[in-house]
Amino acid sequence: VTDYMLDEERKYTGTLVDGKPEGEGTLEWVLTNCAYTGEFSNGVYEGKGVFEWNSTGDKLEGIFSCGTPITGKYTYANTMSYEGEFNTEWKFEGEGIFDWNTYNADGSVKAYGWKYEGEFKNGSPEGCRGKVTFNQEGKGEGGGKGRKRGRKGERREEGRDGRKERKGGRRKVGGGGSRKEEKNFGYSFGNDT
Repeated sequence: VTDYMLDEERKYTGTLVDGKPEGEGTLEWVLTNCAYTGEFSNGVYEGKGVFEWNSTGDKLEGIFSCGTPITGKYTYANTMSYEGEFNTEWKFEGEGIFDWNTYNADGSVKAYGWKYEGEFKNGSPEGCRGKVTFNQEGKGEGGGKGRKRGRKGERREEGRDGRKERKGGRRKVGGGGSRKEEKNFGYSFGNDT
């Protein structure tokens, strides 16, 4: 195993064949502080590998083909994550799960959020057939109210009395009594690479 400077920015540790990375190796971008460790074929990512953005703490561990991820798990520095399929622009595409919970190093939940399971297109949820699970107040998986999309993008939420209530993209939150507060849930999906 030898270190090579491929150009001013890229350092490669591994085997070169005809001047291109081949087999197991690590490719580092010196100026941007990123690195890919894994399998190469004819100079591109091919097979199992891990791409790390050291400046942000984000990482993508998965299966690569022709230099792009096919499937894998993208974990943000705050431990929120996406696990599923990707398109050739490294954006979430196809079946996947985005988990907004944040976790401690031991795997216990640090802050409760929510989880979306379903189709993604160009980095965002696609269609209305996905499953959203809210995790609140330390109750863990399934601890919050279940929420599903109904016809024409409406959301159906089961109330405390078991009846279905329709909401137009807003959710009632807050404590008991007569005080009720509504919050709009709008999140940005995707990753910047």
